[in-house]
Amino acid sequence: MKRFSIPGIDAHYKDELPEICVLLVAGGRKPHKSWLQEAAKGRRVWAVDRGVESCMRAEVLPELVIGDSDSGSPQAWEWARSVGAEVHKFPRDKDFTDLQLALRQLVSLGLPVTALLCGGWGMRFDHAWGNLFSLIWASKHGIEPGCICDEKEVLFFLRDGDHAELEFDVLPKAISLLSLSTVAEGVTADGVKWPLKDKTLFLDEPYAVSNVPLGKKVAFGVKSGWLGVYCTWEI
Repeated sequence: MKRFSIPGIDAHYKDELPEICVLLVAGGRKPHKSWLQEAAKGRRVWAVDRGVESCMRAEVLPELVIGDSDSGSPQAWEWARSVGAEVHKFPRDKDFTDLQLALRQLVSLGLPVTALLCGGWGMRFDHAWGNLFSLIWASKHGIEPGCICDEKEVLFFLRDGDHAELEFDVLPKAISLLSLSTVAEGVTADGVKWPLKDKTLFLDEPYAVSNVPLGKKVAFGVKSGWLGVYCTWEI
């Protein structure tokens, strides 16, 4: 069984995860300092442009900083250099977002990697949408998307036979199941107020939203397609 933890949540999957886990710290809503410090323990950390400010504030040392430096402060980029981070700076006029550049850099390593993204929420809708589907794109090139996360919101990725058990320290206010492909078939949900068994969810007909956990352990699965398990601690 594969397993990874983020602060407040243990996630257990049916299959094994790549041993290498990279925490990508992007430039959306800044995670709480203590949350980021805990999430970074034992992981490689890459700062994506303005995400370097979150790293500096939490004194989390990134091994790499990547982006076009249009949002991260010069002071934060210079701090990253001073603590030994590898710096990849790109022109502002480019085809890819900073996160897409980071994912392509991960792909270029040629190693199986699990990618966790924080700083992916609390921004423009198109940015959040692009972040989500950029992680799905990366899955075609050997990158295993784990989740988009901070202390307020988390979205776990399941696909094609995945089954995940989540254990919470603090119960989320709501859990929603979202088809991230045109169709997600064989969806199951246990440990929630409205359980599901072998259901089909559609991208253009979301109805499995705002479920409620009954206890600190819940379980979800999908036979085919992509399923997002979204948890929020704020309403």
